[in-house]
Amino acid sequence: MPKGNAKPLVEPRHPTIAVSDAFMGACCVYSALMAPLPRVSALGFGAVGAACFAGVLRFGLAPEVFRPYNEQLAAFAGRVGIPLIGLGFIGASGSSAARLAFPLSDFEVLFALAVLCAASQCWPAPAQELYTTVVSGAGLAGVAHWGHHAGNDPLALGGVALFLLGGLVIGPERDIYTLGVRNENLFHYVCGGALLMMATAFAAAASS
Repeated sequence: MPKGNAKPLVEPRHPTIAVSDAFMGACCVYSALMAPLPRVSALGFGAVGAACFAGVLRFGLAPEVFRPYNEQLAAFAGRVGIPLIGLGFIGASGSSAARLAFPLSDFEVLFALAVLCAASQCWPAPAQELYTTVVSGAGLAGVAHWGHHAGNDPLALGGVALFLLGGLVIGPERDIYTLGVRNENLFHYVCGGALLMMATAFAAAASS
């Protein structure tokens, strides 16, 4: 905390993060618009894209103004967006195990995820982080399940593996660098490419 007459710290702009956020956001928008993609998955891609473009405004234009929007949308993306992507994929797999695991309609799952996301804002930070990891992991498991039933689709399974690499190994750490590149930038590039791989795999399978 600043003392005396010292001015409070102001978050600086980070143009490179704005660029990497724009890349990930573009990947999400392109993925959401792929014609045969399940609507619930398209909604999930859109939610993640919205968080990315809020990041573009935050880090490229006005950090103090857009930081709360970016933070709230990023939480929504992890706790609702990624699970919705997986929900669409697992529903399209047509397996009996998927129907037993997800007996609720897409709307009912969306409502439940939204309520839990809102409630999680009151939880301690470690509980919020754990919840985000669990529900995002469930979403990725849905994509992997579809990829398995699609003949072990390498693009879908590779996208899941790449996203796990970005989220669990690289991480969105702003002050840590790997090979001279900020980890948060790597996270955006890797996860954006991973999401695009998943959507492309589904589109290719649906059109074949």
